Amino acid sequence: MYMNKYLLLSVSSEESMLAVVEDEILNDLIIEDNSSEEVAGEIYVGIVKNVVNSINGVFLDIGGGKNAYLRYDDIINRDTLPTEGETLLVQIKKESTYTKGPLVTEKISFKGKYAVLIKGTNYIGVSKKIHDEDLREKFRNITKTILPEGYGAIIRTESIETSVESFLKELKKLIYESDVVQKRFKREKNTGLLYRNSDLSMRCIRDYLDKDVKKLLIDDKSTYNRMNKLISEYFPEYSKTITFYNEKKPLFEVFNIEDEIQKLYKRKIELKSGGSIIFDYAEALTVIDVNSGSFNKNMSHEDVAFFVNKEAACEIARQLRLRGIGGIIMIDFIDMKDLKRREQLIGYLKKELKKDFVKTVICGMTSLGLVEMTRERTVHSLLYKYYDDCSVCGGVGKVFTLKRISNKIHKDLEFMRKTGNSSFDLTIECQVEVANYLRKYIDLWEKEFGKKIFIKENKSLHRDVYSILLNKD
Repeated sequence: MYMNKYLLLSVSSEESMLAVVEDEILNDLIIEDNSSEEVAGEIYVGIVKNVVNSINGVFLDIGGGKNAYLRYDDIINRDTLPTEGETLLVQIKKESTYTKGPLVTEKISFKGKYAVLIKGTNYIGVSKKIHDEDLREKFRNITKTILPEGYGAIIRTESIETSVESFLKELKKLIYESDVVQKRFKREKNTGLLYRNSDLSMRCIRDYLDKDVKKLLIDDKSTYNRMNKLISEYFPEYSKTITFYNEKKPLFEVFNIEDEIQKLYKRKIELKSGGSIIFDYAEALTVIDVNSGSFNKNMSHEDVAFFVNKEAACEIARQLRLRGIGGIIMIDFIDMKDLKRREQLIGYLKKELKKDFVKTVICGMTSLGLVEMTRERTVHSLLYKYYDDCSVCGGVGKVFTLKRISNKIHKDLEFMRKTGNSSFDLTIECQVEVANYLRKYIDLWEKEFGKKIFIKENKSLHRDVYSILLNKD
């Protein structure tokens, strides 16, 4: 339970950003690039290119770059496997990486706030967090009454906070969405994106809006109007929560979110106790090292280790969410001889990881005191999407990608227009590499903002540093 929980949704034409702030601490951050290729949850039409029995999978052309991969386990029950040239309807499970195409499934799901509709099964599941057996049976029965043949559902924990009427209303909406997709698929002959069922604004309502949220603040009027209408119709209990933010100071600056984003590419995180956490990224895994640093307070080594390790466990769980780190993770906590305290530390880490929407598994602690865990890769990590290796230090540090800097500059231009600082032509002073990248957008930006925009190169500037100057002469 948080005393002050805020959801901050900042939207521009380039990207959408959602920050979850709990008791003045940034606890989750989602950045969605509006021009990105494929996104988890999107539904595509694909054509089978290869069926490879040796790896139990099918490769499909879905109209993008790399071919998508469909595992046999993700194929809807049928007597025969798909054949080359066959057209399939698939949903993105995991986005593509530098080396691999996206992972897709035929078991298409439509996720709502209270339930998830799933094609290709008759199973009706209920969240384990709903403990009352009578209530579980009640939800199963009312769900059965409206589910079409060949569809199953999972009833989510949030369903206990709403009325049966609201629950059924949303489930009917999900069934309608599925019908729309099936009808489009029958008409569509070309590969490519068919349906996007969850942009960031919808995910905000679906996954983050709950009774603990004090305010949902949105800085884009059209997004606010759309979300306000949706909440009023399907989730009226949250109608008083949503607010349009229209102040001069940018929303993320009010809550210091941009400063927090800057910290996410740092290798070293300082703890309040004086200890620290160091993140090292490799191709196959992420290694996290915990150090006691300057913390002492006249305590024994075991007490110091346990105190700093507990603080580190909380911060590590938070950083995994914020940075979007997935795959194999090794945590080198400060060594503790006391087996009971080791078990307590693992229990504390598990408790903190329960706040994560992404599946995490703690495999245990090795004889060397290393905690092994995995975190599911559902979307690209923040480092993968928005940071590059630093050319100055040979990749030890991280800097913002050119795309991310371009998005920031565009957002600043939108803010200047919003606050009335837009009557003059502009000059963007920036590093040479950034200047070269921006030039391909200048014509579009000049049309969008109705003014001349000049680029001024400055070799002495760091990549992340730029200025937007008003040409008053």
